Amino acid sequence: MEIKHEMIDDVLVIRLMTDRVDAENSEILKSQYRRLAAQAPKVAMDLQELEFLDSTGLGVIVFCLRFSQENGGLLKLANLSTKVRMIFEITRAYRVFDIFDDLGTAVKSFAV
Repeated sequence: MEIKHEMIDDVLVIRLMTDRVDAENSEILKSQYRRLAAQAPKVAMDLQELEFLDSTGLGVIVFCLRFSQENGGLLKLANLSTKVRMIFEITRAYRVFDIFDDLGTAVKSFAV
């Protein structure tokens, strides 16, 4: 799994450059998120490339949210595909995440 990151203003943007997060690669996301988010409290995760998310993958994204919250930070999600958005709706995970249609809006929301 390839993960790209950059700072936009004071927000860490993490881009998942893979079409799936599942049991096979979720530990990579978990360890990379821990390493990156430990240095930046404001995180926007861009899921534009993501087309498949299984229960393990969803669990890791929930882990990322908890990790940020436990360390005084925030995680916001952007660019969910139709399939991934459906997973968030079916599981009601959308209730615990701030989800935005585009990355720019997610980054700007930290300024409010």
